[in-house]
Amino acid sequence: MRVAGIGIDADRRRPLLVLVESQGRSRVLPIWIAEPEAFELTVAAQHVSRPRPGTHELILAVLAGSGRRLTRVAITELRDSIYFAELVLDNQVRISARPSDAVTLALLADTPIQAHETVLDIAASEHGMTITFDQPDAPDPTAAPESTPDEPDTHARVQEFRDFLDAVDPDDFGTDPDR
Repeated sequence: MRVAGIGIDADRRRPLLVLVESQGRSRVLPIWIAEPEAFELTVAAQHVSRPRPGTHELILAVLAGSGRRLTRVAITELRDSIYFAELVLDNQVRISARPSDAVTLALLADTPIQAHETVLDIAASEHGMTITFDQPDAPDPTAAPESTPDEPDTHARVQEFRDFLDAVDPDDFGTDPDR
């Protein structure tokens, strides 16, 4: 799976993490998330360096300090419209996690994101549509930043992200229920 982007669900007016199969049938997993998680995902996707570690960086540091590393994350289940995920460590230990946290950690650790076949099948049948992520005028949340400041102003970045979320047009996320 790869992160196709982070957008806004037009109906729910909530941030949406969009994962797409990187091989195979290009099935889509739309995962509704909260605004703080959307911000953390955006920061992780852009590899923004912060002066102090955030929670996700701390988790990776604790793993490393314990002699472990994250090898992959897996979206394991979709039940009652809620996705479930696991962190898979190098000793095959599996740790339950929210998908937004799992994907953020995967982006920071540069590890694979996987989804179980049953999850992909259920998501495709539940949503019954193909989502295209086409935002020519909006910033690409997965693109590398032009420059990485040594000490980014986190509050300014949060406000910038909120402004983006407020300004994005739902039509920017072309959904075609017939595809």
